[in-house]
Amino acid sequence: MTARGRTQCAPTRLMIRLLNKLEFGKEKGDMMQKENLLFWQDKFDTESHLFSTNREQPYLDAENIDFEMQFNKRTAYLKITRLSQKGLEHFVQNYGKSCRVLYLYECTQIHDFAPLGELKNLEAIRIEWCRKTNQLWNMSGNPLLKVLSISDAKKIAENPRLLQTSKTLEEIRIWGPLSGGTYTMESLESFQDMKSLRRIDLNWIKLANKSMEVLDTLPNLKEFHFEPGMLTTEEIAQIVAKYPNLYGDSLRAYDDEYIDIGEVRVCGSRKPTLYLPKQQKRLEEYIKQFNMLVEKYRENL
Repeated sequence: MTARGRTQCAPTRLMIRLLNKLEFGKEKGDMMQKENLLFWQDKFDTESHLFSTNREQPYLDAENIDFEMQFNKRTAYLKITRLSQKGLEHFVQNYGKSCRVLYLYECTQIHDFAPLGELKNLEAIRIEWCRKTNQLWNMSGNPLLKVLSISDAKKIAENPRLLQTSKTLEEIRIWGPLSGGTYTMESLESFQDMKSLRRIDLNWIKLANKSMEVLDTLPNLKEFHFEPGMLTTEEIAQIVAKYPNLYGDSLRAYDDEYIDIGEVRVCGSRKPTLYLPKQQKRLEEYIKQFNMLVEKYRENL
């Protein structure tokens, strides 16, 4: 799973994985192992999916949450579809104590995520298609939280300023609109001084302010993924020169996600897709130019 393309890592397929014991870091103990915390959403069975079976009340409120929870739902590891604001508050108060992995899907009636701050045992959360919400929540009340993935939430993507309330987040993935296009994030300032952060993914996101100075304040960052066209080739080369140990699918001359079908995307704004082997020589020229840029910026550090 990477941040490179809509086919391979579409948000509707992305989910957080804790396996049977819900334990983080047991596979080699390294966030660099990309598959550690992810798996296909079809792993959810009926015992880990909470949704309304009442056609007249498609959004989950307190009453139908209590009704659905009679059927042995696993609160530690749960996907919830169409949760209302009152439903969120009721769920947290009555069932949230044991919640460790939470996936909120199509919760278009939620306008305030503040109740999530009461989930003391929450380790990973994914939020998708919650467009009425303006901001995240104070995460200081989630002392075990390590993974946050949020998609199709425009106002949050523009300025996810409450990220800094977490002292434990290791992985943050922010996705743009599921229907295509991009959202514009003001800057990377919301990630400032997040000492625990090890991975950032910005998928279908543009930056209004492209300053990378925030990276200097993230001592444990190992991975920085973004779309190949989010930055110019020169800006990418500057990052590679200054942070040689930082890994990213677009922190190089080209993106090879589709190389098995003979396609590569040159990294950089307005750069082309090349078709191999016909355009192999052209690709080699782009690689040469990129490496020269990296060396140029490295010499000027």
